[in-house]
Amino acid sequence: MNNIKIIKSDNPSWNKYLFRFPAHYHDINFTSQYHRMMELKGDGEAELFVVEDSEKLFFHPYMINEIKNIGSINLKSKISDIQSVFGYTGPIINTDDEGFIHNSSALFEELCKNRGVVAEFIRFNPLLKNQFLLNNSKSLKIIDLKPYVTIDLSPPYTAISQNYSRNLRRIIRKVKTISGWHWVISKENSVTNDIINLLEKRLQEKKARSFKFYNSDYSDHLYNLILTNGCGFAAFDDHTNKIIVGAIFVYLNNSVYFLHSARDIEDSRSSLINSYIVDQGIQYFKQEGFSSFFFGGGVSNSSDDSLLKYKESFSEHIDDFYIGRGIFDLKEYTNLCEIWESQFPHLKDEGKNLVLKYRMTD
Repeated sequence: MNNIKIIKSDNPSWNKYLFRFPAHYHDINFTSQYHRMMELKGDGEAELFVVEDSEKLFFHPYMINEIKNIGSINLKSKISDIQSVFGYTGPIINTDDEGFIHNSSALFEELCKNRGVVAEFIRFNPLLKNQFLLNNSKSLKIIDLKPYVTIDLSPPYTAISQNYSRNLRRIIRKVKTISGWHWVISKENSVTNDIINLLEKRLQEKKARSFKFYNSDYSDHLYNLILTNGCGFAAFDDHTNKIIVGAIFVYLNNSVYFLHSARDIEDSRSSLINSYIVDQGIQYFKQEGFSSFFFGGGVSNSSDDSLLKYKESFSEHIDDFYIGRGIFDLKEYTNLCEIWESQFPHLKDEGKNLVLKYRMTD
């Protein structure tokens, strides 16, 4: 008999269910701590949907958000949508039993319809390739979005660096000749603060549409996460002690993720030092015994994306990054999109391929 639960991020049973999966599923993105951190950032309310049948588990974490208005239009009905936490999750299942998988997916869809959840957006995990678990879902469309760069840390570092582009190896050698700066690996709050402040500055300069200030609750939780499952890499000017480059990594089990990174574009050394810091991160996590370094993709789904090309200079290992698009109430979803197009006609082309396009505003 199926046992169905909805678990909140402060419930210890969240991680207890996660750690019942084989070790390669023990990914930082799936933990309650990581979801709670993004909850405090303001990304929604974190929930875990679990179906349990003896030893069989269907484990689906997400963020749920109420849709109260679109632009100046207030919505009369109480509706919500759900999406994966910032990172790479999606459902995970510890069995090949197609009947259990199909039944669990159907139970989740039924729950969403009963709760007024209109749509779902999933960012699947490239390492676990868990998009294939839901290939037979009737409500979910799986989309191959863009390339994603990972670095295999299991070979010797000399073999890893041999896969760097010739230009990247030249840059790393050049950085070693640049004076007037130093770098640290740290779990200190002060270093984390410097990195977050630099990131906020860069996002404001770019006028990033999805930009949100990193409030004190989020920062406090990030500090705590870093103490056990992360660290910061930062480069500083020797004279002013001003941060030049910063990166925050989070990890669990054998996998490391780039969570945040930024550089001071006003410092002419920052681009070169940024590449050096990434290389040092690869060396450090290699030495610490990690096997997978998740570098990510570009800012677009183009194979010519400049950020993607930069990341490819570190590794030729390219995975496909998949997303999922689920519509539980087509009529309501269509209505939301039509309201959004009337409120923000100038964003229609930019947001046409987004699942939750109605959340895009000026």
